[in-house]
Amino acid sequence: MKLAPVFSSIRFRLSVLSSLVVFVLGSAAVISIFFVIRHGLRTDRVMGLVLTPGETVVRGGVRYIIPQLEMRQFQTVETVLRERILEDITGLILWGLVWLFVVSLVMGWFLAGRSLRPIGQIAAVAENIQAQDLTRRINLSGPDDELTRLAGTFDAMLDRLSGSFRVQQQFLASTSHDLRNPLAVIRSNLEVSLADSNATVEDWRETGEVVTRAAGKMSEMIDRLLEAARLEVGFSRFSELDIADLVASTAQAERALAEERDLQVQVRTQPALVSGDALALARILENLLDNAIAASPAGTLIEMECGESQGWAWMTVADRGPGIDPILLSGDSHGGGGLGLAIARHLAESHGGKLAAFPRDGGGTAMVVWIPSRKPTGGEIPPKTYPLG
Repeated sequence: MKLAPVFSSIRFRLSVLSSLVVFVLGSAAVISIFFVIRHGLRTDRVMGLVLTPGETVVRGGVRYIIPQLEMRQFQTVETVLRERILEDITGLILWGLVWLFVVSLVMGWFLAGRSLRPIGQIAAVAENIQAQDLTRRINLSGPDDELTRLAGTFDAMLDRLSGSFRVQQQFLASTSHDLRNPLAVIRSNLEVSLADSNATVEDWRETGEVVTRAAGKMSEMIDRLLEAARLEVGFSRFSELDIADLVASTAQAERALAEERDLQVQVRTQPALVSGDALALARILENLLDNAIAASPAGTLIEMECGESQGWAWMTVADRGPGIDPILLSGDSHGGGGLGLAIARHLAESHGGKLAAFPRDGGGTAMVVWIPSRKPTGGEIPPKTYPLG
């Protein structure tokens, strides 16, 4: 064991500090007792207890008679006796203080090591954590003290990091899947045109139009990705807001697009306060409503509602389209859910919430966004049931 790391460790500093505290307190107590004893060594007390003139003292079979002493002799004997007693007491005190410091230092070393053991466990787990493996936890057991709460906070932070890492992986999978489709269209059309030696100008024009549409779709996807990244960077602007206002404003902004497709948007809201980023939550609703408008048959109704249940605020966008497989939102799929849904799910989970899909009676899908309410009455996990039954 190298001495330099030992002397610079918190354990050594705590040991020395505790030893100094014990040493100072012990020294103060012993010195106080010393002065009390010194004050109590008076002539009429000490000599009266030790030497009484006229008494006969027998030691080893020899009888001694204490002679009468003059006052000056009496005081001289008293002074010598008192000094010897004080010298003996002083020596005992000095040796006692030395042993007190040594023993307190050793005991402080072991007690500090025992107290700091959980910190070493936390450090060991932190050193072994890798970017691709966030499954390790401290799981510190023991009394509910500061170190146990620190370990619990560290484990909770790892849970959040693991969840965020998982969300990013799913988000990248969905993004890669959606970007692959227009790239495949561009590549296949160009390969066909290049392989056709008899391709006319009109053929190349058609190929160019297909490539342009695919490139435009890719550009739109990239714009959405950039917007999602900007929204996530701005998550520090969390504020208390009522999602009823977001639902109403989003429906009003998208109503014209819905009417162009012969669709009606119906809104029913209840007050529900959350803490979040207004732009990010609005983007979730816009993506869900855009998907509903694109999937709904003409002449059908899209319903938007919001409220609060079990300590969680919820927002729903329900349509009469062909439906969506709930597995696309469960985290078990590798893309295919659409970039809009991927962004919506990513933003919802970044707020500590969840995006869920429920099939509707008669066809269609109800998309539900759960966000933690400002009222701390719910559990840590959002409900798994449809909020409207």
